[in-house]
Amino acid sequence: MTDPVQKDPYDDLEYSKTGSRVWRAKTPFFTTKKELAWDRTIPTSEVLLNDVRDSTIQFERGMNNRKAYAKRIFDIETRIEEIRGDIDASSDPTFIVALAEERNALTMEKSILESNDEATKQITEQHLKTMHKYRDSVGDFFIDGPHTTETRATLGSLILAGVAAYGVYYLLVPTGPARRPYRSRFRESPISGAFRYA
Repeated sequence: MTDPVQKDPYDDLEYSKTGSRVWRAKTPFFTTKKELAWDRTIPTSEVLLNDVRDSTIQFERGMNNRKAYAKRIFDIETRIEEIRGDIDASSDPTFIVALAEERNALTMEKSILESNDEATKQITEQHLKTMHKYRDSVGDFFIDGPHTTETRATLGSLILAGVAAYGVYYLLVPTGPARRPYRSRFRESPISGAFRYA
């Protein structure tokens, strides 16, 4: 006999979106375009903001209902386990019949709650899709628009500075990790070698 576990109603929602990435470099990486301090462009979306607000309210209401359903189902399952133990421990037929009737009523209530939870889940997922659609549209605006170009330009400058620093190190340090024979400037001449090993 296993103890009942309360279900988290958020676990079975489709939050993960396949193929979506946080960083989508759809615009040129190295760019000189600057974001203007007075740029107040409003992001556009195929979903109206009022629809998003309504969906958010309906989603939160639905999830609150699902939490209540999950708690009540957990309480019912706990009580059913207690009834089973009482039935097994009792020998009074009248008491056993009363417990069996209570168990049957609780089982029926649990079935109704599970049906309500499944219906509410489908409704909340529809509202979640609306919220995701708006989020993706606005996210694309900020990722592809002028608001990330300064960040990319800064990152590009840091990468170029790092490459240049390594190039200077590679060419000027004779005992570097990747020494090449074409660095004739650092080869020892026979005369300097004679003085060195004398």
